[in-house]
Amino acid sequence: GTDTMEREKQFLFASQEGRYLWHVNQALRRLYHAPEQFGKCHTCSKDISLERLDALPHARLCISCKEKEEDAKRR
Repeated sequence: GTDTMEREKQFLFASQEGRYLWHVNQALRRLYHAPEQFGKCHTCSKDISLERLDALPHARLCISCKEKEEDAKRR
């Protein structure tokens, strides 16, 4: 039982880390291919705050647009 639980936990951590690395890789691609667009919201084209980019370097949306997106998903 304990071994199974440990394997499941390792898989969860690996998948979370893999997903995070994928997002970071995509952000680097955006930065290299269109540096003038990096840090701009993909929805409203406003600047993403430096605080948000510092906390989440791969952010594609500003806080306002992200909140709208999450509200739409909840409905």
